[in-house]
Amino acid sequence: FRRFDHEGRSITSWASTEVEGKPSTGPQGSDEAFLRVGLKANDGDIMFTTPLEEVEDSLVRTFRDFVVSLRGLQRPDVKLGRWSGQGQPTLWEVSLDEVHVKKAEEVVASTIRRNLKELVQALHLYDEFKHLLVENVRVKKLSEDTALTREDYMREVNQLRATQATIRTRCASEIRLQMVLIDCSEINDTLCQKAEEAVKTLLEAVLRNLLSRNDQLCKSFKMVVNQMVKKPTSEMELVDLEAHVEEFRSTGLSQLLAEFVSIREWLPLLFECE
Repeated sequence: FRRFDHEGRSITSWASTEVEGKPSTGPQGSDEAFLRVGLKANDGDIMFTTPLEEVEDSLVRTFRDFVVSLRGLQRPDVKLGRWSGQGQPTLWEVSLDEVHVKKAEEVVASTIRRNLKELVQALHLYDEFKHLLVENVRVKKLSEDTALTREDYMREVNQLRATQATIRTRCASEIRLQMVLIDCSEINDTLCQKAEEAVKTLLEAVLRNLLSRNDQLCKSFKMVVNQMVKKPTSEMELVDLEAHVEEFRSTGLSQLLAEFVSIREWLPLLFECE
């Protein structure tokens, strides 16, 4: 543990490099890592796959188990069958209460705590991306705003796609520290997936709105047709029909055509964002 008993470099001081097609940071060679932990999403936050408290407790417990396992250890001459029969056949018993054992345990525990403290820095690397875990809630509420323009939707989609690209190019799949290797592949994939889900939510909202408007446009057109083809049976009905035709020519037709053009202008947005 003494090889890990010194201040390591800050996680943020490493620049991403390309290793076998996968971005990584820190010393090369995952086989050199003493520990391996991962990052995962949990209720809108990012946390380690194994709580750091459990990591410390497990390693200290392993040290104690190792000390206890030395009890009753046979002497080398007994193992080799050369024991003369004098003295005890086992090595002196090692107790957890011995001073040098306690000091060794403290070295192990303090080294673990120091290295795990460096691990927490990894969480801050994702501060600017953590909002993606709850982004779908925001865009759902945003899509309910009928005042949004095509430019507003395009800006939101482009921003989400840009964030997704930044994660893929800048966030390492692995971060190697002096004692621990942090596997970031799961959280990177999760964040990119959340960004894509938010884009999908926006585009589906646009599609639903266009389908609804198109359906209403068709109904309005059919209503006009039904009124036009109806034959008047009285002078009053003829007057009403002529008034309706004149109103349609002056305002109704232009309104239907304007709605049709508006719907058609939204369609490129769906194709461009696919």
